[in-house]
Amino acid sequence: ADITCLQEVHISKQYGHLLEVTKLGKLHLALTNQKKRGIAVYVKNLLNPKSVYNDEDGRILLIEITIEQRKILLAVIYAPNTNQKEFYYKLHNKIIETELVNVCIVGDYNAVSNIEKDYKTTQNNKKKRRILPIIFDKLIQEMNLKDAWRELNTSKSQFTFFSNPYQSWSRID
Repeated sequence: ADITCLQEVHISKQYGHLLEVTKLGKLHLALTNQKKRGIAVYVKNLLNPKSVYNDEDGRILLIEITIEQRKILLAVIYAPNTNQKEFYYKLHNKIIETELVNVCIVGDYNAVSNIEKDYKTTQNNKKKRRILPIIFDKLIQEMNLKDAWRELNTSKSQFTFFSNPYQSWSRID
């Protein structure tokens, strides 16, 4: 793979160097001082990767890559379970600040974009999975982004997370 993205690496900044694996590519990190959260991304040198931004919370990592002479912003995220509106507002602003028009967002969203297609539960009385906040929809519209998996699988139900307490499945990654 030319790009390998990892979320929830749970390693503190002081040990980030231990994640270096030369054959996987150049290592880019967004880590905290504590052993929690964290993003690690390996990008092969042929994509000419440049770190643009990494936040102190270990939740947002922006990398500029080049594919066929086209500059692309790779945004790798590990969204929080709470305060999602603030998180996605920050992500929105950081992406806009780069002024790059080709954007790819990957990672753990910790929310679903379509409750009907991306969430399933066997218990009617349980709370529904959180839906991405309106600010994320605004970013999608402004940047003309597409859910690549959903574009290729318009009616398919496939999930990335199971909650035992809620007996529910959701596609949050």
